[in-house]
Amino acid sequence: MTELPDLSQLTHEEKDALIRALWAQVQALTARVAVLETKLAGSPKTPDNSSLPPSQGRRPNRVETMPRRGPRPGSLGRMGGGRPVAETPDGVVQTRVTLKTRNFFNIIALSISGVTWK
Repeated sequence: MTELPDLSQLTHEEKDALIRALWAQVQALTARVAVLETKLAGSPKTPDNSSLPPSQGRRPNRVETMPRRGPRPGSLGRMGGGRPVAETPDGVVQTRVTLKTRNFFNIIALSISGVTWK
């Protein structure tokens, strides 16, 4: 039914039937709206269930930890960390690794393994 019929032309029984049909349609649409509202309010959008980027996700609460006292322990000074140091070293060299030193060490590693450097 796209248009409302002329109510003055309808009998009392036809009006009652129209009211019942419209009432049933109102009930069905009300139930459909309730289902859609619960679906909409159900779960919030997260990066896992939508196209939100990961940076927009909510992070879980972090456990409160005690602040560290003193500097963070390094890996060489801890038990079992790093290689054992020679008891009588030939010499000690402190350097920063740059692109030049990294290439130098690659050349040495290749020459030790028998590959010629070109």
